Amino acid sequence: MSETFITRIYADIFFILGIAAFCAIFLRFSYRLNYRFLRLFAHSLVFVALYVAAGLAEALFVVQNNDHQAIHVINFFGQMSLYFHLALLLAGIYQMKLERNIEFSYIKQIVWLALGVSFVCVVPYANDPDGELIRRGFRILAPMLLVGITLMVASVLIKSDDVDSDVTGLPLVKLSLFVSGVVKVATGGIAMLLPGAAVIAPLFQVLNYLSLILVMLTGVGLIIWLLEYQKKQNEEAESKINFLSYHDQLTGLFNRSTFISRLGLAISSSPAKTFKTMIVLIGIDQFKSINESQNISTGDLLLVSIAGRLQTQCPTATSIARIAGDIFALMFERITEQETCEHLLAKAQKVFETPFTLDSKQYALKASYGMALYPEHANQAEQLIKCAELALYNAKREGGDQCSVYFDWMISGAEKEYELQGEIMQAFENDEFVLYFQPMLNLSSDSIQGFEVLIRWMHPKRGLIPPSEFLPLMERLGILSKLDKLVLNKAMESMSIWKHQYNVDAYVAVNLSPEHFQSDILINELRQLLKIHALPADSLQLEITENAAIVNIESSIIVLQALHDMGILVALDDFGTGYSSMSYLRQLPVNKIKIDRTFIQAVEEDPTAASIVKAIAALTCGLNKYVVAEGIETEQQLEFVKKTGCYEAQGFGIYKPMEFTKATELLMYEKQSAKEGSQLSSQTK
Repeated sequence: MSETFITRIYADIFFILGIAAFCAIFLRFSYRLNYRFLRLFAHSLVFVALYVAAGLAEALFVVQNNDHQAIHVINFFGQMSLYFHLALLLAGIYQMKLERNIEFSYIKQIVWLALGVSFVCVVPYANDPDGELIRRGFRILAPMLLVGITLMVASVLIKSDDVDSDVTGLPLVKLSLFVSGVVKVATGGIAMLLPGAAVIAPLFQVLNYLSLILVMLTGVGLIIWLLEYQKKQNEEAESKINFLSYHDQLTGLFNRSTFISRLGLAISSSPAKTFKTMIVLIGIDQFKSINESQNISTGDLLLVSIAGRLQTQCPTATSIARIAGDIFALMFERITEQETCEHLLAKAQKVFETPFTLDSKQYALKASYGMALYPEHANQAEQLIKCAELALYNAKREGGDQCSVYFDWMISGAEKEYELQGEIMQAFENDEFVLYFQPMLNLSSDSIQGFEVLIRWMHPKRGLIPPSEFLPLMERLGILSKLDKLVLNKAMESMSIWKHQYNVDAYVAVNLSPEHFQSDILINELRQLLKIHALPADSLQLEITENAAIVNIESSIIVLQALHDMGILVALDDFGTGYSSMSYLRQLPVNKIKIDRTFIQAVEEDPTAASIVKAIAALTCGLNKYVVAEGIETEQQLEFVKKTGCYEAQGFGIYKPMEFTKATELLMYEKQSAKEGSQLSSQTK
């Protein structure tokens, strides 16, 4: 063998090793970020490596014995590998550009087409190695033209408007693909016009190596683009999440926490003896009936329209917020006269004077108003909002479509809360609180991973009462920790039965209140409960809201680290509705991130919500934490979260909350199904 040929052998081996490295990188990104098009790129590079190996093998046969039959078999294999590479490359670019997965049946058809082209170009002329001009055209020029034109078309598919000015990956891919196409066409033309000329052999070899280098550059460009794209997604996701920390997702107005902060700042900076600060709460009358008679999306569009009108009609409002489902809040500062208050209120009322038009339908909405003033009614932001809420509720009780100013007598409504307070304390003594269990579905195995525990109050007269009716009062009374202890004990008692009587491995997830999470005795309580019920630590998952974790970040990290060291699972609940800062998320030693249901339920109709869910999932996976989707209600939502890489999911569309006996039956059914499946697999083997 000549020294030049030995150099070629080393170069080809080096190239194949480089291809293997690129394949490993593409597959790692593909399975980590669920980018399926990268798998096609990786597989296409495998065929490039096979094409190079076939060329090397063909050259070895020529050097050793010039066996034409073996050479043509290898040539057929090499050309087939080249066409497979092109087919998979184009399929990957198609998926990357349109963000759509190609059906496997189509990929099979493409593969068969590539196989047919290889057959036509090689097999009919295997017994005639020299051939006539037209035959050489089929064997040499036609494949090179096809390959070259395909690569140039692939470069054109990457449109200029898809290439950002601050990225380099896609332009490199675009350029390398186009130049590769030109090189292929030139190679075919030279081989066709000057067959057998020894003088072009070095040039032909250079063109071959240039093609291989361009393939490598294409891979480098794809990796650079992927890193740039991931960085851009992370930045956009963090920007969106930070925006949603202060604003309402649906309307773009301030959210409740931001409104309270701005109100507190206004109060602290306003001379009470000189100026007044007024807040007006606006509640849409009969809004629930609109959602029920129409649909939720119609209600959402109406809320967006109301927000837009409020901004137009009330330009002097220093803050406009959506603080609850159908409740908006306005703040006006530096008011000196009562007439000004009435004038500003009249502007807000004009919002509902004309009907709202959606899809050629008109909706004549009415609203109730609650008004409170600083310093007359309260000196603190929370208290002032409470006064306005009492005034709003009074307006609704009076029939709605009117304004009510806060008066002290409205506080008498708190007497009902005292009555309910007594019933709650009695409920603890009579063991009236019962647990319901909502299954958590493992999306990779479609099996039940655990249960989120939900509390209900079985009232002796009123029947089953949902937590939304008694948890707010418990929070005001400061007894949520007492309820947490009860739920923890009952949940772990249920888990103990499943584990020790039915030999089931699962976990129970319990929501912790902020005050209990920050308690000094939490860790000791949990150790004692685990010991009493003889449970491993990973049988328990604690769920805390992100706001509760961020209130005192240093203390939270200490508690979470202690839980992590014990082996107890921790999930950050309702992610996306609070602070949602990536800097905080990196610090918190939690196992799971639960994306808030408001994002999940909007993914089918709101592209922004869908992109937020994808971004949160990508960022969370990057931090080596599991992603959980809650609030699944439709099959489409379930398929969406599967594609985004979520680990678990829950919601009424999967399983509704159920009593302990029903949950036990479900676990036994799954266990029996798994056992029968295992037996069937053994028999098949």
